[in-house]
Amino acid sequence: MDFGCDPGEWTDAWSATGISHHWALGTGHCIAELKALADLMDVEFVEVDPA
Repeated sequence: MDFGCDPGEWTDAWSATGISHHWALGTGHCIAELKALADLMDVEFVEVDPA
């Protein structure tokens, strides 16, 4: 995955946005399962396209 910068810097910048610690970051091969789980739990699922 290309973050467009150093992955550590990206993580620091992303964390600085104030997003809570209740998040999950998964790669494409898990997306169907994550969507299904979010649906079952009635929680929002956000897919970010890295392209």
